[in-house]
Amino acid sequence: MKFSRKMTNNNHATNKEPNPMRESSSPWYKKVIPRQKFRTKTLERESNPTSQPTSSAAGPSKTTSTSAEVAPSSSFQTQVSDNDRTRSVASDRPIQGATELSLDTKTPAAQESPELEPTVGTTVAEETEIFKMEDDPGSGQDDALFLLWNEAYDALPHDNVHKLPRIDSHRSPQILEDLLAEPDSSEDESGIESNRETELTGLSMFKNIIRDVALRESQRAAAVAWVTVCNTANALIKMSAPARLVSSQHLINIISAMEWYCTLPGLLPNQSASMNLENRTAILNLYKAIILYLERLPSLSTEENLRFPDTIVEKERAVMACFGRLSFRSRLDQLFESLATDTEAEHKADEPPVSATVSNIPEDLSYSFRDELPEAPEGRRGIQNLTYSWAKSTTVYAKFSSPDASDSERELWVVGKPGTGKSTLLEAIAQDLFRRQDHDDIKRETEPVAAYVAAFFCNRGKEREENAAAILQCLVLQVLERQTWLRQHFFAAYNAAKRRQFDRPEDLHVISAVFRAILGDDAFKPTYFVIDAIDECCNDEDEAETSRAVGALVDFVSGARRFTGVRWLISADSNSAIQRLAPRTDGANQKLELYLDGDSMSPTIGPTELTEPVMLSAAKEHIKLRVREVMSGMQVTESFREEAEDKMFEQSEGNFLWVDVACKQILSHGLPWNAIRFLDSKSASNEVLPSGLEPLYIHMEASLDKLQWESPHYCHEIINTLATAYKPLRLDELVEFLPNDAMFSNVDLATIIKKQCFAFLEVRDDRVFFAHQSAKIFFRNKMKDKAQRHSNMTLCCLKALSGRLEKSERAWKSEIKEFHHYSTWYWLKHLCKIDSEGVHRGTYDETIGETANFLKQHFFQWIETLAQSSVLAQILMQLLGLESILRKWTGESNDTVKRCLDQVQFSSRFIQFHTCTQSPPQVSPKNSLLFCPTLGENRSNLLHTTFPWLSSTLSVETTTSLVIEGHRDWVRSCAFSNDGRLLASASDDETIRFWDPLTGTLQATLTEFDSWPRCVRFSAGSPSLMATMESTAVKLWNISASFPSLSIQGSDVSNDFETASMLDISFSPDGKRLAVLMESEETVLAIWNVEKSEKQPVYHWRCDDATCVRYLASGGTSNSNVENDTAGTDQGGLLVTSCEHDRNSLVFWRESGKQVKRLEEFARGITTLAFCPSLKLLAVGSYFDVSMWKINPDDEEKLIEERAFQRKAASRVVSLAFSDDGSIFGVASRKKTIQIWRLDDKADPNPQEVMTGHPYGPLEISLFANHSGAWVASCSREGLIEITDLDDQNPPTANTTVLRHSKPVNTVLISPNGKLLATSSEDGVIQLWNGDTGDYARKISNDDNPLSLIFSHDGAALAGTFTSGVAKVWETRSGKITHDNLKHDDWVRGGAFSPPSVAKLQLATASDDWKIRVWNVDSQAPNNGKGGEPTVCKPLQVFEGHSDYAICVTFSPDGNYLASAGDDNAVYLWDNRRTTGPELETTSDIKPRRLDFRASRIRTVAFSPDGKRVVASAIDDGFRIWECESGSCIFQRVAPSFRSLRFSGDPDVDKGWILTEMGAVPVGDSVSSVALAHGEPWPALAPWSIDRERDWINYKGKGVIFLPGRYRPNSDAIFIQGSRVAIGCRSGLILFLRFNENGKLLKKYLNI
Repeated sequence: MKFSRKMTNNNHATNKEPNPMRESSSPWYKKVIPRQKFRTKTLERESNPTSQPTSSAAGPSKTTSTSAEVAPSSSFQTQVSDNDRTRSVASDRPIQGATELSLDTKTPAAQESPELEPTVGTTVAEETEIFKMEDDPGSGQDDALFLLWNEAYDALPHDNVHKLPRIDSHRSPQILEDLLAEPDSSEDESGIESNRETELTGLSMFKNIIRDVALRESQRAAAVAWVTVCNTANALIKMSAPARLVSSQHLINIISAMEWYCTLPGLLPNQSASMNLENRTAILNLYKAIILYLERLPSLSTEENLRFPDTIVEKERAVMACFGRLSFRSRLDQLFESLATDTEAEHKADEPPVSATVSNIPEDLSYSFRDELPEAPEGRRGIQNLTYSWAKSTTVYAKFSSPDASDSERELWVVGKPGTGKSTLLEAIAQDLFRRQDHDDIKRETEPVAAYVAAFFCNRGKEREENAAAILQCLVLQVLERQTWLRQHFFAAYNAAKRRQFDRPEDLHVISAVFRAILGDDAFKPTYFVIDAIDECCNDEDEAETSRAVGALVDFVSGARRFTGVRWLISADSNSAIQRLAPRTDGANQKLELYLDGDSMSPTIGPTELTEPVMLSAAKEHIKLRVREVMSGMQVTESFREEAEDKMFEQSEGNFLWVDVACKQILSHGLPWNAIRFLDSKSASNEVLPSGLEPLYIHMEASLDKLQWESPHYCHEIINTLATAYKPLRLDELVEFLPNDAMFSNVDLATIIKKQCFAFLEVRDDRVFFAHQSAKIFFRNKMKDKAQRHSNMTLCCLKALSGRLEKSERAWKSEIKEFHHYSTWYWLKHLCKIDSEGVHRGTYDETIGETANFLKQHFFQWIETLAQSSVLAQILMQLLGLESILRKWTGESNDTVKRCLDQVQFSSRFIQFHTCTQSPPQVSPKNSLLFCPTLGENRSNLLHTTFPWLSSTLSVETTTSLVIEGHRDWVRSCAFSNDGRLLASASDDETIRFWDPLTGTLQATLTEFDSWPRCVRFSAGSPSLMATMESTAVKLWNISASFPSLSIQGSDVSNDFETASMLDISFSPDGKRLAVLMESEETVLAIWNVEKSEKQPVYHWRCDDATCVRYLASGGTSNSNVENDTAGTDQGGLLVTSCEHDRNSLVFWRESGKQVKRLEEFARGITTLAFCPSLKLLAVGSYFDVSMWKINPDDEEKLIEERAFQRKAASRVVSLAFSDDGSIFGVASRKKTIQIWRLDDKADPNPQEVMTGHPYGPLEISLFANHSGAWVASCSREGLIEITDLDDQNPPTANTTVLRHSKPVNTVLISPNGKLLATSSEDGVIQLWNGDTGDYARKISNDDNPLSLIFSHDGAALAGTFTSGVAKVWETRSGKITHDNLKHDDWVRGGAFSPPSVAKLQLATASDDWKIRVWNVDSQAPNNGKGGEPTVCKPLQVFEGHSDYAICVTFSPDGNYLASAGDDNAVYLWDNRRTTGPELETTSDIKPRRLDFRASRIRTVAFSPDGKRVVASAIDDGFRIWECESGSCIFQRVAPSFRSLRFSGDPDVDKGWILTEMGAVPVGDSVSSVALAHGEPWPALAPWSIDRERDWINYKGKGVIFLPGRYRPNSDAIFIQGSRVAIGCRSGLILFLRFNENGKLLKKYLNI
């Protein structure tokens, strides 16, 4: 179906810089041609839905005119203009003579006017007529739905194991009616009982349930899907119940979503054709995934069942992404609301419906409250009841649990020393809430649930991650286990981040955003959240990490209090240093507290509410329980037991933990009737246990020294080892960290721990724990040789780890899943704890040397195990920390330290690079070796050792940039957070996203924007404060809470500024104020106090023609609204602005509005400003230079001290940036290169050049530097963000090959003999490379825009076709042009050289002038030019017969015939035998044979080697083969769109395969994609290919090389021939790989 475009007014020309996220091509150009047609056409690569986006040139603005309209029509063309036709080309450079476009502004019309998109045809099923857009909309929607479902069904292989009945898709409505009408004969035979609560049972019951829905008018067009649903249900019913359980749930999910699926085609007809194609393809792929899953569902294993729905979710996301720019969500919501009215009534009023694809959380993510806190034993319940009854009696708890509690009263902290019963109290409250919750669930029909409960009890010895993120995820999963209707929030993050767990420290922002989304959902039910022992929230037990984690949790809890349905109950140790983060009782952050220490008084409760007497009664109950356990089975009197209880209560002072330790001591002596001897303080016995927990620990430690023989040594070594460790150790791990002497060789550690270390340690599930965290802290504080112990632990870890990794590769790979050994993770943390003094003395030379040896010998095996556990980001942070420490230690000229530093630097850089590739977890880190530029001079040797099957060395980038994809439109602004842990990006897709700058992981997304957020800035004064700027609003955000705390608009200044546009924003250096520059009829600069989030500005004044603003110095704290304080009594802060009409000047202002100074020293206009508060440096960027001044804010007379810096820029400066510490300064221009200057005294005066992958330069940059290194982030029009490590720039070495263009590569081509590689880029440059080595050969002289390149059969000649309407031929040996000006009347799209059978070399060309021309380009042709100029020749033959653009052409093997195709739905066969005569130009009298192929564009054609068949490929996934003699189509299938088709010449291969630029493709009946999946042999001549997503290079269909994002093909820039693979990248890089052709070697190493 073709769409035409007409202009409603000739004066309304389309003037647009294309949005790279909407178009996969370069700018539009107008061209005058003598044709009675006006229509938008695109290049082949633009039409490929899988193409990567291509940006436009020029500045950071976009222009769109909305005057063009789409003219609905079913005809192939509409004649509307004699003179104009709009087209796109592959270059940003205008065609000669064309008018360059204006690039001044971008308006929302660019997003709201899809009719301005390039037009291409759409594909329909061949058996059905093309529907017309002007038909009845409802009918058109039904037709489109019917076609899509049927096309999806017919395209699938239907290889299901259960052999579901094959359906005639065109008869599916009648089949469905018959199927649902007939009785179920199987019901009586099967005898299956109905049980609707658990599974679908009985086909008739199933039919009754779905009949009304499936036969609705809105669903009848999806009949083929509903028939498949019925067949699948029938197969499931016949299976056993266990096998059916999971599968039936997924079937229900799909059925529940059918209404949603069927609304999608309704949005197609109102869009432009190019978007129709892309969106239609996305919907079609979704329907294919649904039907394929339905067919395979009965045969899928449980594991596959859990995994396969991810594919459907992925396709749903693709549909959402396509329609997102058309306000898809709001339009679809409106449609679905009307369609699902009757469905909504089925859901309970208090329980919203669950999204079909997220209704079931995978088993490994399912977690309930009872998983966290099992039911308490009977004896414990009495103790819990006592503690809970006391808590309920306090006014504090009454406030906390009150329905009218204020924000500060919805957070209660229980604080006390170890053993005072904090955990007991929280357990009691949580258990009671859960029991009431379960009771309420029973009454749900009549009463709503009062509150749910979710809990996390830290340091309980469970095998799980414990950190801030893990705690929040655990709480979230408990919420979702009960409130299932909220699961879509978790799965949205699950899909966006592409990982299942969010329990790593770096996941904190992701899971925080999910948590906030759940709390903010209107359907969220009131919930109590319980966190016990928050000061023990890190199972790594590192003090610094614990402090950070607690701080993050406290910030989250404080921000979450604004949600009224939330209560927080938290406990903390009153002795812990974490108390500085504990609740404050003053100001807005006031929280409730309960103190359990008997000698303390809470500031929030009175003396009558202290722990006595009820909590002491609970302690007595605990003592009674423990004494009975001690004396169980013994004949003692009741009075004796009571006396023992009284003595223990008196000595313990009511401390629960003291009681537990004392009972263990009594039991250890085996004579419980002597208990009173241990408890009677009046006794003179040395065995009396002292009061107080720490005195008790001292007493128990002393008792260890009284043990006989070597036992004291055993106990102390075990305890100190466990105190040094960062987590509890397994018994088999503990053995490896004890002294390696004969003493421990015959010792049973479990026995020693149970019988001698019982007071401090206990064994649970073969893992050794401290009985309480206080015991571990006690021994850590006593330890005197901490650094030496950490050194010893490092050596033991490395020894154990090396031993495991030295096993054969197969052996250690088999252990990877169980490779959670302590030594794998923690040796780095121990190494970082050794002290610098010992290093300088050489004390730790052995440890540091062994570290260097380990990294040199086992690094790649080690990270192979780490990659499987998704902890590389954490390891990278530790390596960077170690690198920073080692740098400090290298000052003593210690060779061992320097050697270790080299290995650590290499390791950290490689892990960082591997992380930057964003490889899936299944990709081995060794894959990144192929692309890593940090390997230095040993790169070739290392690659040869690792990849012996690779015969060439890849060309790589010289930087290890992390490329972040995720935005769907321009990214205009980016900024590092103050601590460098986050990078924020602002995009025209109306989102701001937060990323982990080390891994590129998406952390959170802000969507509360009404227009494009154009700027994002972090406050220097508050790490959690951020400002964003839209077109008419500025918002202040608390990023810890992800909600705007203040929204600023022009009306806040004055009613005259209600529609003011925001120009720029800047925080004051102390972060307390924000300057906003806005423009309406005049320009105003306004200052806001951000500390108090006041709506009105503190100051504002008129600031004519200002365009940029920067705060230079902070001012006072006056809050008076003063305008133009001319008296200057309060000078306040200092600001600077640049002007628009007088753009060669700067104006300095005080906060009061007083103008201080004007600086006019700029030859060109000022484009941007930057200021460094720490160095008082002001940088000014203009069109071609950068200047820097030293500023003295305190002295107005000497305000500008000196010009500190002035440099020329490569082009117009678009962004300047300083790092917060002032160590580096960056300049970005419209070139791809960023210039970086180091600002310290010893720095190189020349800039560091950082090459980015942005084809048209970045839009903004941001810098971050600390002791670990320095990074630059840049953002661009392509929707990409790059983060580059400035300490890891690698200039090319002798062993590093760099193949590149300066612009994105459009075409790559390998000559038939494989000796040459030709490439072209968007700037028209054509280059030749050696086809064996990849070395540069020569540049081809050219100043035109190439559309295609063609090699002659021997590679001696190269032809190019161009947008200027000519073809050219060069001699490849010299690069000289031999034939020029082979002219058509329009673009020349394609061409082909004659085969060797033709005596004189000919070139056939296909053009948009609808003609095929054949030329004599033999090298011996007479030279008709003058002075050695290229030959200008006439065509041998001109074939006319096409009715639309001719795109491609090819010769038959004997040269007697031509085949051509294009946009007119056919392949044409021409008789070329007349070209053997003299040159002539004739030929409309030659009539071609027409082979019909209904497709929007046929991209390529080819003859079989015998000339009897012709094959063609179209852009809409059509692929056909015809017999030339009969003209009948003998093969057709859905396949990717190809631009090159050829045969190998081997009859056995050619019978079943055809070669394309992406590798071999199976054709014919003998080979199919289904057969390939079952091991059908691959052709030996063409074993290499690339997958359809273009991210894997395959060997015999199996992925062996994963391509990182920046190494993937730019559009169609890929060519595979035999053992050679060439890829042209968007960055301009050329990736050339030549593989070994030894089949045995390949089989050995690739295991295929």
